[in-house]
Amino acid sequence: MSSFNILLRGYFPGLASNNHCLGWLNSFDQLGIKATVFNLRPNDEFERMPDAYKNLTIVNLWDNRCGRTKSRLLRFVIHHINVWRFTRMVKKGDVVWVYDLPEAIIRLVKRKGIHLYNEVTEHPEVGSKTFFDKKRICKQIKAISCVDGLFVISTQLKHVYESRGVDKDKIHIINMTVDPFRFDGIKKLGDDKCIVYCGNGANIHEVAPLLNSFSLVYNKYPDFKLKIIGSSPKRGDVSGIVELVEQLNVEDAVVFTGRKSPEEVPQLLKNASILALDRPNTLQAQNGFPTKLGEYLLTGNPVCVTNVGDIPLFLEDGVSAFVAAHDDAEDFASKLIWIIEHPHEASIVGTRGREVALKYFNPMVEAKKMLKCMGLYT
Repeated sequence: MSSFNILLRGYFPGLASNNHCLGWLNSFDQLGIKATVFNLRPNDEFERMPDAYKNLTIVNLWDNRCGRTKSRLLRFVIHHINVWRFTRMVKKGDVVWVYDLPEAIIRLVKRKGIHLYNEVTEHPEVGSKTFFDKKRICKQIKAISCVDGLFVISTQLKHVYESRGVDKDKIHIINMTVDPFRFDGIKKLGDDKCIVYCGNGANIHEVAPLLNSFSLVYNKYPDFKLKIIGSSPKRGDVSGIVELVEQLNVEDAVVFTGRKSPEEVPQLLKNASILALDRPNTLQAQNGFPTKLGEYLLTGNPVCVTNVGDIPLFLEDGVSAFVAAHDDAEDFASKLIWIIEHPHEASIVGTRGREVALKYFNPMVEAKKMLKCMGLYT
């Protein structure tokens, strides 16, 4: 009898990719889809994925004496051994859904008789630098062209894989999703004047532009603070974020909270006056779609974001969000200042943004689209 198997890298609480996958699992489970979820590697605390599903069975391939190692090298080796183990477990007729994991796709396309589906959310060349990276990517795309279906997160990413020879009829756009209940019952606490960004504080691509924009806001409204929720940068690290804060003379107004638990983040986002995402026009931004944007919108707070990738397809400037030109500190700052000076109008825009998130980024709607492509839902 054939079965539905889901292959994931592992369980990594707090990461956007982890939340993305858990959203799919929750939706599959609620739709009554029977499946087995395989996790390849552990997190640093060896935490198990919560086995709270009625229809899904969790299998941690790393959960043995060899898998519980702190050595990164050994984990890398074990990861690839577990990929090989998984390819031996699937049977003819099985449906296999893989999130990312090109190394697994390369092996799985060699198995005859399985129905293989892959989801990718980033351009294949993000992070590639060397000649060997390019050779590896060519091998990955050749393997992806052999899958039964490829799920991508944006129109641009669809065009990328079409241009690399993947059959356009195999490629399906599945929107980014966000848990519609994540902010239920959460009320705004206090009246702090703060602009909030959620993500790695050392992310030079998003934090540095935001700091430059915020410095312009701070010159006019010194009572506002910029709060960055996520791992904090360190003096002397490659990002140079700490030094940039000092150069801009905004040390007293920028707060790095450090990492917060997934349970704490919704309240922190809800308390914000403005939620900001100053994405530059990079390869990653052009082809991906930020999960955090969905969470920003769900709060109902005013959201300021840049016009990169598919964002303008969903959000209209001054209607459902405040959409600034990318790589333009003055334009982004002008949007932030307008929100500060027009709180009532901005709150209406925030409410409309929440409606957009509920309509277009609904995990149940997108899960049904995906499952229909795999022949698992009618």
